[in-house]
Amino acid sequence: MSEAHARDGASKLPETFQQRGIAAPFTTRILSFARYRRSHGAADILVPGLGAGTEVYVIPFKTLPGVFSMTVFDRALHEQLGRLHMVTPLAMRQAAMEVAATGLAGPQPMRRARSWRNRQGALRNKVLFGLIKSAVEQLGGAGEEAKTMDERALMTPEGLAAARRALRGFAEQAGVNGGEIIKRLEIWSDLVTPVGAHEGDGLEGPLAERVAAVEDLAADLSKWLIPEPPDTAEMAQRTATAGRAMAKEARSVIDRLHGMARAMSGPLHDWDKAKVQINRRVERIAYLTDGWRRILDMWEIAQRSDRNEQRDVLETFAQHIPILPLEAVGADALWIELRESQARWIRNSRQRVDSDLDDDTRDKLNQFRQEAA
Repeated sequence: MSEAHARDGASKLPETFQQRGIAAPFTTRILSFARYRRSHGAADILVPGLGAGTEVYVIPFKTLPGVFSMTVFDRALHEQLGRLHMVTPLAMRQAAMEVAATGLAGPQPMRRARSWRNRQGALRNKVLFGLIKSAVEQLGGAGEEAKTMDERALMTPEGLAAARRALRGFAEQAGVNGGEIIKRLEIWSDLVTPVGAHEGDGLEGPLAERVAAVEDLAADLSKWLIPEPPDTAEMAQRTATAGRAMAKEARSVIDRLHGMARAMSGPLHDWDKAKVQINRRVERIAYLTDGWRRILDMWEIAQRSDRNEQRDVLETFAQHIPILPLEAVGADALWIELRESQARWIRNSRQRVDSDLDDDTRDKLNQFRQEAA
């Protein structure tokens, strides 16, 4: 790729995750790939797929229900988001799960949301146990009692007291008491639970699971495309390539995050700095994986259909593969070429989310500005 092409291509990519916005899990078809963005105190919804280009309509968040006919779930989610001071990918997921748990999206999403809520609590406890156990093993003195305890024993008041005694020497070096070290580990577990523990079967959090699911999707599409004609084969290949590239970036952040748990002395000693670093890394993984959940769900459903239906589903989500911004990957040719391919796919697409948009809604859209996605 020439330097001039790279500069031109870079202008087609979002500069930051904030500019790209956060995937909003609305169930109204026209909002399937909508994104939420807050900038300079104003909240907007970015709606792609409403024309023959890659531009998005920028719709003020408050006016959204008056523009589109939204499902009951979407209206409830809209109200929930309006009450949040700050919206991040993790906050978006939490809000969507809270609304789904009420049953407004139907019985299956309700069961899934309630199961997720229960699993998060259990996972947090397991992550906390792992962190305390690692701290005792790495930093404990003669605390053999705590070192040999299993999860049930260690997470009792007596077990935690034994852990505090084991960590007393390190705590004195850090200028605090053993109880403060346990509090720091509790905060650590709260922050890192969306990713999960650094070791152990079944201790992956939802973000780590999403990375693995995207890697599986990439492998699946690489096999699926073999008998396909050139157009759909290209869509599958670029989706797989983008998924692997995203997962590689996310894995590198996950490794750095888990590296902190493998060498706990520094983070627990300089806790104020480490706490910020842990939070930023978890949020980074959330932003990297943001937008892929919709694609994963669509492809999972498509597996129960024939190949023609799978082609239609692929053509739909290939137009909306989440593009990593310049702040994450720079002017990487992979993302520039994907953006250019998406523009071509959209122009030629028969699978557009706005295919059944009525004239009245199109007239309403004319009052809003468009910008590059």
